[in-house]
Amino acid sequence: MEILYKITKFQIQNIIRSNWITIYTFGLILATSLIIYFTNDSSKIIVSLMTILFILNPLIGILFGCIYLYNSREFIELVLTQPIKRSTLYFGLFLGLVIPFILVTIVGVGFPLAFSNLVEPDLIGNLLSTSIFVLSIFVSIAFLITNRVTERAAGLGLAFVLWLFLCWVYDGILLFISYAFQDYPIERTILALTIINPIDLARINILLRFETAAMLGITGAVFQDFVSATTGKIITFSVHIVWIVLPLLIGYLLFKRKDF
Repeated sequence: MEILYKITKFQIQNIIRSNWITIYTFGLILATSLIIYFTNDSSKIIVSLMTILFILNPLIGILFGCIYLYNSREFIELVLTQPIKRSTLYFGLFLGLVIPFILVTIVGVGFPLAFSNLVEPDLIGNLLSTSIFVLSIFVSIAFLITNRVTERAAGLGLAFVLWLFLCWVYDGILLFISYAFQDYPIERTILALTIINPIDLARINILLRFETAAMLGITGAVFQDFVSATTGKIITFSVHIVWIVLPLLIGYLLFKRKDF
């Protein structure tokens, strides 16, 4: 446990010293402050921030995660020459990468919202916790990609395509299915397909707080029809946990067998 702590601490300090993280933090603060300044309605503020937290943040998380891990190959090889378990190194790297992004999200979005006094604290907490789940998912996927794809360019390309699919293409497919089979009872199918996508789940989880899940179109409306707000939160939490754990564990199995 002590070695895990040291690896995590070293990674956090290394990432926080990066100029890129500083720029991104101030960028989030500026964007959040501008949204608050030009919008005095709490629901509009939250919906606007969802674009940043559920689209931009995952992209930054998965790309930065891949780049950082590819660049850390020599460091990983050096650490593995020491009597350190691969599991300790692997999960230390994950925690050291996720925690700085969590801090950036809290500082860049949470602090401006808290100081504005326009959004209820529980709503801020829900937004931040959901965005942290989504961010952790994409960092976890980055660990899977980098341990599965050796070539850097191919790995980054795969990461971008996967982000594009989950954030944009997936909803288009759902809309096409709902339109093409509108004469058939496909509500349960749409619900099942919606649950698969963590981005859609995150959006719905936030909009359910306003009882306006229909703003998401067919995905939100179906989710609202089939589950209550409490049940929806439980489903959202469970699926997000699976999305974090599954890619991370598969990545660990690949990392454990990998010949550096």
